[in-house]
Amino acid sequence: MKTLKFLLMLGILLGLALSAKSQGNQVERPFKGRFYAVVAEEYPTYEILSITGQATHLGIVMNSQMMFIRPPAPHYIEGVLTAANGDLVYFYGWPTMIVTDPPTLSGTMSGKTYFSGGTGRFAGCYGEGEMTGTFSMSQDWAKWTVEGTLTY
Repeated sequence: MKTLKFLLMLGILLGLALSAKSQGNQVERPFKGRFYAVVAEEYPTYEILSITGQATHLGIVMNSQMMFIRPPAPHYIEGVLTAANGDLVYFYGWPTMIVTDPPTLSGTMSGKTYFSGGTGRFAGCYGEGEMTGTFSMSQDWAKWTVEGTLTY
């Protein structure tokens, strides 16, 4: 019985050690994603947008959301992408938004997006990408791409 308990404890400790070691083997990988968002909730100073799309390493992105700080404050986004397997990737950024069609409040956006952690295989991930896209504040949508790197 003592031998069985010893082997069980040894197995648990070995499993924890391998798990900790594997987290130190993060690799930088190229990242590309296409996303589409619609306003799901509106508040006086910010909006919550529902995101769908597709990205390398994540697959089909659904059940994701981001917060967008409305002007006149500096534009700011932060959110979570839900990978096809349910793992999460957290992101944030300060996009530059230029209204090119004032009557419809539509225009272009660009800037850096930063990845800052997640869950599952993306726990402790980090990286950044260049965002480019278009938006319509009167029709409550945005679509954009991100290209960069994701280390996990």
